[in-house]
Amino acid sequence: MTANPDYWTFEPHGAVSYLAGGWDLTAHFLYDFNTASAGHSSPFAGTPAAIIGMGYRSGDQAFLDLTATKKYGKWEIGPVAYFEWQTTPDQPGAGFTCAQMQALTTVACGRATDYALGGLIGYDFGPVALKMIMTESFFHADELGGFALWTKLVIPLSANEAPASKPITAKRSIISK
Repeated sequence: MTANPDYWTFEPHGAVSYLAGGWDLTAHFLYDFNTASAGHSSPFAGTPAAIIGMGYRSGDQAFLDLTATKKYGKWEIGPVAYFEWQTTPDQPGAGFTCAQMQALTTVACGRATDYALGGLIGYDFGPVALKMIMTESFFHADELGGFALWTKLVIPLSANEAPASKPITAKRSIISK
């Protein structure tokens, strides 16, 4: 069994932000398109039900992250929300149906859903900013849900200020004979 998944996920995403006056109001949307597994690293790999993993395809999923934070000096604080919903069902491999897979393994084909609310607190250390994001699920189905804690280390690629420009000067030399 390998730790690396043997399938591909294509994840287009986009975000819209309002960043002014210390505010960060952001909506970030992602969509996962999953391909079928070859069965080498599925949840069934190395078990008697391994054949079900050959061709197993996890359902496609949509995600929406919302942030509404405000900076107070070097501190940043505000509410966050997280929404996940599976738009297509899981598909067992090797020609099995969801009912057959559940009867053999007790694993059901589901549509994962998880809605969570929480908060963000961050501190700007100058060259880097550290943010902690905590959420708690208020609704979940076919998904573990619960409390989640993330940390984010933000390292700017460039300064926010425009580089200082040097005045353009010209020297004129007059050569007389």
